[in-house]
Amino acid sequence: MPTAFVTGGSGFVGGALIERLRREGWDVRALARSDRAADRVRGLGAEPVMGDLDDLQIADCEFAFHAAAKVEDFGDPADFERVNVQGTRNFARLLLAASARPHMVYVSTAYTQTHDWDYRNGYEESKAMAERSLREGFGTRLPISTFSCSLVVGDSRT
Repeated sequence: MPTAFVTGGSGFVGGALIERLRREGWDVRALARSDRAADRVRGLGAEPVMGDLDDLQIADCEFAFHAAAKVEDFGDPADFERVNVQGTRNFARLLLAASARPHMVYVSTAYTQTHDWDYRNGYEESKAMAERSLREGFGTRLPISTFSCSLVVGDSRT
């Protein structure tokens, strides 16, 4: 059975991803930063792994889906950079160290032009910075697929 690791599994996109992977027969482990998040991912069929993007243990897996992010229109730019840029780099670094042949799927946003673009908020800018950071720092060592959502709509209480 293939194995996946999911960040952001207690959120809307990550939760739907866990459900889909489990339906298709995958073993899924998911990052949980709180007991509430652990209960949510466990309820979706994943094994919770307590931690955060600064302190995380990833076991060997074939695919890692990075859907965790600070998703807000406004906020402190340093918080967006810490979670969305540095957290993404940490995840890629830990994945490389833990897995023999990993493939990373990065959940981003459609609003991440890499140059000559006026970002509307810190979220968009930080996601663009994270994409550039992945390409420049890990692109030759880690297969990375980027899934760029333009708009996510659904019922979620996360």
